[in-house]
Amino acid sequence: ASFKIDSVAPDTTYSLSGTPGSGGWYVSPVTVSLSASDATSGVGSTTLDGTSYTGARTSSVEGTHTISFYSTDAAGNTETDESAAFKIDTIPPATTASLSGTAGTNGWYRSPVTVSLAASDSASGVNSTTLDGTPYSGARTYSAEGTTTIDYASLDNAGNAESTESTTFKVDTVAPSTTGSVSGSLRASGWYTSSVTLTLNASDAASGVDIMYVDGAVYTAPVVYTTDGNHTHTYYSTDAAGNIETAGTATFRIDGTAPTTRLSTTGQPGNNGWYISPVTVSASATDSASGVSQVFLSLDRLPLAGTVSLEAEGDYLITFYAVDNAGNTEVASSATLRLDLNPP
Repeated sequence: ASFKIDSVAPDTTYSLSGTPGSGGWYVSPVTVSLSASDATSGVGSTTLDGTSYTGARTSSVEGTHTISFYSTDAAGNTETDESAAFKIDTIPPATTASLSGTAGTNGWYRSPVTVSLAASDSASGVNSTTLDGTPYSGARTYSAEGTTTIDYASLDNAGNAESTESTTFKVDTVAPSTTGSVSGSLRASGWYTSSVTLTLNASDAASGVDIMYVDGAVYTAPVVYTTDGNHTHTYYSTDAAGNIETAGTATFRIDGTAPTTRLSTTGQPGNNGWYISPVTVSASATDSASGVSQVFLSLDRLPLAGTVSLEAEGDYLITFYAVDNAGNTEVASSATLRLDLNPP
């Protein structure tokens, strides 16, 4: 008689293939291959994760995997369950940047900007993050005026490197600067005797000048002032970021009008424009802006000072005018006085 004895269960081994990363992780799908052997009756069947194994299987699911496998030989001996673990992470981490600061207009910040990064990785986890080429350990504040572009990326524990991301922001914390210049006929007295033109020029190194204002109105071209008297005009600018400049002032004085002189006479008038008594002559002037500097009075082209008394008969030519403190000279006026003191 013959008989067969097989008391030893088969032996099953596994192999994993894929792209290895860091820390025992694979950064690609993993292919599981089983190989079973039985020296006596031979392998009858092999089971992988509860189903019949017929060939290599590939897993692409992210995370940690544990497989179980065993074989049964032709004699019916069943191997004790074996297990193996592997980890898959094929997806790089994702990093987001958040910006904080005082928001202005047109996308500008009117304060330094604080940049905070947050990275996540659902499989192996984040290993490290860089900001502008250096390790990121906490929020950073940027105060440089103008446009700034930051670069950042993260690396996960499997070795997947995120593509570099970038974010751009604009900082303008400085208000524009406006200068006001005045032009006209300026006398040594400090008065202008013509109209005065106020011209504004503004500059802003970061966002640029948006609007200029003079006396609360939008400035679009030089402003001409003609009214006599003292002038104070305020001006300022705003930039594209919304910064408002502290107002400046332009102060000047205009007197474009000559004084007015009035001739006064006292005496007894007769007929046909004659005086029949001695006559006292004086002149006075007014000027509403800079004020009267000097009054000139002449008799038959000879300068006189103050009040003049005419006591002799005859015709007299009186000329008079004034000069104001701004230097305006009145056009001279004249009057003829005739005295006849004796009866016929």
